[in-house]
Amino acid sequence: MKYQYIIPSPPGLDTRGKFVKRPTVEIEIFGAKGSMKQLAVIDSGADISLFNYEIAEFIGIDLSQAKQSPVIGVTGEGKFDVVEQVEIKVAHMENIKIPVGFIK
Repeated sequence: MKYQYIIPSPPGLDTRGKFVKRPTVEIEIFGAKGSMKQLAVIDSGADISLFNYEIAEFIGIDLSQAKQSPVIGVTGEGKFDVVEQVEIKVAHMENIKIPVGFIK
């Protein structure tokens, strides 16, 4: 499957001063209060999908029973809340349930 490469907003620059393009796909995330469409960056090396916790609040995903998991990134260490079964729809595919980490 081929994905569209876009320049994110705000745009990033590489070491040569050129805009960086990222592979993206449109997804829809479902919760108790509804759903939300987002452009998601495809990271083939990621162990889990991460979303901002505000998305969980907006669509009604309860994080009170989520398990905490550590995360290490370029900015240091932190924690995120993992929900094991979050329903998403990837453009042109069937709905699937995946584990998702919600991070502040």
